[in-house]
Amino acid sequence: MRLYMVELRVRSVADCLPWYRDVLGFEVDRVDEPHGWALLKLGDFRLSMKQGEPFATGVDLVLLLGDVDAAVSGWQARGVQVSDPFDSPLGEGYREARLFDPEGRRIRVFSWRMVHG
Repeated sequence: MRLYMVELRVRSVADCLPWYRDVLGFEVDRVDEPHGWALLKLGDFRLSMKQGEPFATGVDLVLLLGDVDAAVSGWQARGVQVSDPFDSPLGEGYREARLFDPEGRRIRVFSWRMVHG
């Protein structure tokens, strides 16, 4: 068994898909407009978007970056609203920033400060 994808319920695939593609760099794999569905890829990770009432899951999408400070600078230069990077509050060895998708879903991006396997 293996995890194939994570599915997000979104109010509008048409509004969310461009943001995930243009801001976070997801590749669009498939789109089924009549059924309100899209499949996006980021490396080996797949993210499905299904149009409907969003679930209240309390789950964050967390993405690993090579350099969170550089990514944040690039997003800010493009007018994307993103928090300034900050060090992990418990000294866990990473820097993090937060941004929100068009529907207000929190996305966390981070990079390790120390070597991890």
